[in-house]
Amino acid sequence: MIILERIIKLQLLLYFAKIKAVIFDFGDVIGHFDIEHFDKFVSLNRGCPSKVESFFKEYKSEFDKNRISEKEFWTKLSEVTELNIGWRVLARNNQKNLMIDYYMIEIIKEIKITKILLSNMDITTVKQIKSELEIDALFDDVIFSCDIEKNKLDFEILNKICNKHKINPEEVLFIDDYEGNISKAKDYGFKTILFKDSKELKERLNKEFGLLR
Repeated sequence: MIILERIIKLQLLLYFAKIKAVIFDFGDVIGHFDIEHFDKFVSLNRGCPSKVESFFKEYKSEFDKNRISEKEFWTKLSEVTELNIGWRVLARNNQKNLMIDYYMIEIIKEIKITKILLSNMDITTVKQIKSELEIDALFDDVIFSCDIEKNKLDFEILNKICNKHKINPEEVLFIDDYEGNISKAKDYGFKTILFKDSKELKERLNKEFGLLR
């Protein structure tokens, strides 16, 4: 019984350890993508919008890790959807689909501890993000999968983040909208919040972690 109590106390201490860094995903947390707009663009140009979703499922992961170039990715999409459009035109149109949640940006600004942006993202979208947001001023560290050529939750990457910022996993709060990523982050030892919307997140950051002013 005494050993069990000690284990429970240790677990509680680890859980309530002071948060020293917050890691944010980008897609569907800070910004989302208007897929309907892109489908409409394909349809208006006499392509097959029904083939867009399956194409992204098959190729997007490799594009996010920069294993497929911009030219290769968008040229292949043009072929699959039966469009007769140059790859640069498709890439520029995709950039128009990025929608930023500026209420979320204000929440991030209120957090005074280390803030890290860690996201699986392709190079085309990263260009657009950097053109619309001063992310280097907003975050202490910015890591995109296309820059490191690996999935964001590769444990090697997480180890490097913790070592660089001199933090332990239990001192990190990880925020993501995808349950699979939340599960991996928990396995690594991070505290987590499954993102639903920015207002609920603000409440949780206040009530559970006291991270806002």
